[in-house]
Amino acid sequence: MSEEAKHAPKHAAGHGGGEGDHEEGHEGAPEWLISFADNTALMMGFFVILLGLNMGPKGSGAAQGSSQGGAQVSAAELDWAIGVRAGFNNPVRLDSTDPRDQPLIRRILERQAQGEGIEKGPKGQGQKLQSIRPSNYSALSGAVEFDENSSTISPQARRTLADIAEHIRGLRLVVQIRGHASAAEAFYQPDQAVRLSFERAMSVAQALVQMGLEWHQVRLVACGDNDRLKPVVYTNAEQKLNQRVEVIVTNKLATSAE
Repeated sequence: MSEEAKHAPKHAAGHGGGEGDHEEGHEGAPEWLISFADNTALMMGFFVILLGLNMGPKGSGAAQGSSQGGAQVSAAELDWAIGVRAGFNNPVRLDSTDPRDQPLIRRILERQAQGEGIEKGPKGQGQKLQSIRPSNYSALSGAVEFDENSSTISPQARRTLADIAEHIRGLRLVVQIRGHASAAEAFYQPDQAVRLSFERAMSVAQALVQMGLEWHQVRLVACGDNDRLKPVVYTNAEQKLNQRVEVIVTNKLATSAE
């Protein structure tokens, strides 16, 4: 056997021994250094994700989805962004005027409409908030009742409206105000019922504007007796449930005429 063949295993063994020494040196590193390296890697990954989310088309159109010319953002991505904001002690405010916050605000309102009451609202029986009925409207809603054949707001109804106004004041969303009449009020006079329901809706709109709502947000709807909350009534108390005005916050942005 040649001299090179005799020495080859020794070189290989020596090289292997060097790798073993390196592994032993890594295992002997301080625990704080390893934890620091792991945390640094996690932070780098987090910022890479943020960078990826910010690489879409710029401007408010990108934030508001494909309907405005930008990329469509899924509900899961919006939920993730809302959670990150909350986790970093920077929650999304429903009265924010930042165009970048508007998709997040709409998503919060959509979640409320699905029963996820994560914000305070007018007191009611459903999810601690008033919710008129299952729909695609926001849970930020409420209703006030009226005396028979009257469009005058009672003191109790005005207190309810003040509670509603407190929670919708400052929002840049369309507020639909739907007036209703009962079957008794519409008996043989459907046109009168529509007129009465409009007068009730206007009374509520004027009261809410005095409390801080903007007129360009208001959408009046006169339903007459065509959309009963209680289809079949047997008592005056049940009849009064249909003598009402519903205040409904939609997820549509209100645009000022100015």
